[in-house]
Amino acid sequence: MAKFLSISNESHLKYKIVKWLGRGDEGNIEEIITQTGNRYALKTYHKLTNISEMKERIDNIYFLQSLGVGTQVYDVWIDTDGIGYLVTDVYDITLADYIKENPEKRGILIQKIISVLKEMESLGKFDTDIKIDNVMLNKEDPLHLFFVDSSIVDLEELEPEDISDAYKLLKKYL
Repeated sequence: MAKFLSISNESHLKYKIVKWLGRGDEGNIEEIITQTGNRYALKTYHKLTNISEMKERIDNIYFLQSLGVGTQVYDVWIDTDGIGYLVTDVYDITLADYIKENPEKRGILIQKIISVLKEMESLGKFDTDIKIDNVMLNKEDPLHLFFVDSSIVDLEELEPEDISDAYKLLKKYL
């Protein structure tokens, strides 16, 4: 059994995986449950080379929180093999699936995303991994969006095609 570096003692023992939710570029996303029945999402990061990379991902979430589209971070740890674990809120549905079920809401939801991207741009930032499957929501409050699996970078670090590719992913839903 690997030893864990954590903000919580023995974090890996507090959760039980109940459902596989998907795969991101850097690892898996699974639904987990605590002994008290609270549901969360567990994101694993298999490509970490040092602890500062995990801090960067958490900083991205805090930046998104400041824009009103970030999830809550409940726990984080890194095992001795360098795999990072992040416990956040779990959501009901991707924006892509919600729009398929509710096509009449497409315009207002895409407009909200564009508004957030414009706010990011005004702050000199951009999400290079923005795509409709990386925006989540809960069915009871579908106008409150959450960006997940984001990669926030400074605009000055981007090539024009990086921005163009991200907007092309959204444009097909406009």
